[in-house]
Amino acid sequence: MKVVKMLLGVVVGVAFACPAARAVAQEIDCEAARCTIQAEIDEECPCAEAKNHGRYTACVARVVNRAARAGTIPKKCRNKINGCYIRSTCGKRDGVVLCDQAGDGVSGRCRPLASEEKCLKRGGTVVSSCCDTCGGDPTPTVTSTGPTPSATPGAPTATPGAPTASPEATASPEAT
Repeated sequence: MKVVKMLLGVVVGVAFACPAARAVAQEIDCEAARCTIQAEIDEECPCAEAKNHGRYTACVARVVNRAARAGTIPKKCRNKINGCYIRSTCGKRDGVVLCDQAGDGVSGRCRPLASEEKCLKRGGTVVSSCCDTCGGDPTPTVTSTGPTPSATPGAPTATPGAPTASPEATASPEAT
């Protein structure tokens, strides 16, 4: 009986020790992984040539899955990377914009909407991408006028009349 209690204590101790070991596991940076394959996605799945959104996202998924199988990106990042491209306007009809709606949960998200007017009515802001850019600048980048013609995540977007940030305007940490 004493042996059974001792073995039971060891088993219980091991069961509680394992989750703690997982909790200290290092977090995976999926944005860095996306940036690793950004050029490959842009080359194989050009946004401007997308026949429709479904074909575009299927193309992106093929590139992402191939990179995961090759070990270029972590397999755990596939859904997050694909989600970034799913929330683009590539292959969608003209006039569709990316709308960043403030708040948490279902109401607070960035997604394509049919027009700038619908985005503004819902209290959102038209942006060029729903994902961080690969150049290190945080996104979403706010556009001031008109719909954004394309939204390849991470790619710079030129919108006529929209303010642009130049690298010279950014203060460097050494300058302060």
